[in-house]
Amino acid sequence: MLMPLIDIPFSVIHLYQKPISLRVGEQRLIELCRTELNREPDIDELFLFYNRKRDTLKLFWLTGTGTQEISKMLPRGGFLLPAPQSGHTFVRIERSKLNSLFRSCRIAVP
Repeated sequence: MLMPLIDIPFSVIHLYQKPISLRVGEQRLIELCRTELNREPDIDELFLFYNRKRDTLKLFWLTGTGTQEISKMLPRGGFLLPAPQSGHTFVRIERSKLNSLFRSCRIAVP
């Protein structure tokens, strides 16, 4: 399971709905959260980004002393991710669905 590795009690998980280059650094990810998601990153929020091929996911969050990132790459296929509601640039994901994404090679998140 993923969440026992991360000992921060996340209350909100946001999935950004546009592919990005996952080579970007901490400052660019914070900027995306602020400008595209209209969210000021907070310690209890987790942000999920993906690349164009949808074969790599990146988790990004703030800690009390900086930021953390975890990436998951699939050797074949890609992640099936939920679509946003009309007019939204992100989707909120439940914790249990996030665990499923990181355990499975291909999963649909409703």
